[in-house]
Amino acid sequence: MGLTTKARRKRPLFFREQRKRTYSNAVPNLLNNDFNASSKLEKLSTDVSYIKCTDGWLFLSVVKDLFNNEIIAHESSNRNNAKLIMNTFRNLENGNGIVHSDQGSVYLTEYYQNLIKNKGYKVSMSRRGACWENSPVENWFSQLKEEHLKNIGLKTKEESKIEIKKYIDWYNNQRIQKNLGYKPPVLYQ
Repeated sequence: MGLTTKARRKRPLFFREQRKRTYSNAVPNLLNNDFNASSKLEKLSTDVSYIKCTDGWLFLSVVKDLFNNEIIAHESSNRNNAKLIMNTFRNLENGNGIVHSDQGSVYLTEYYQNLIKNKGYKVSMSRRGACWENSPVENWFSQLKEEHLKNIGLKTKEESKIEIKKYIDWYNNQRIQKNLGYKPPVLYQ
């Protein structure tokens, strides 16, 4: 009858080995999916997201306080590099909590980890490929894109920076949240 099947090809060995690779600068997941915090700056979640713009990609780095879900630091750049991350954490006040991230290359650098430790925080990382272990900040990026950026359409990088700042201000100061007793993050005690 001339029947043949199309078998799915195996991924090249490089990609299979890449998944198994562990990175020497990776640190344990200190949060262990416990995203509840009893005080400010106790547990912070950070990540970088890509924002599509009419003139290319904009990279947005944020730090979210898991106590009240407030975005306490953010920075945007045309490049996803260590400078973006350093600028994000530059004005973060010192503390003694945990800063949790994924295992992105910028978070694996000794420079980043020393900066966090010098500010008094412990460094924590999700396992590689386990995005749900950093879900609070991943969820916030989704909210930004769905609630605001999608509705205003594509903008230039400069226009997008302005819109992102407006959204963060609205999110922190006006957007009520059920789990915060129907208060916005800055009013939650």
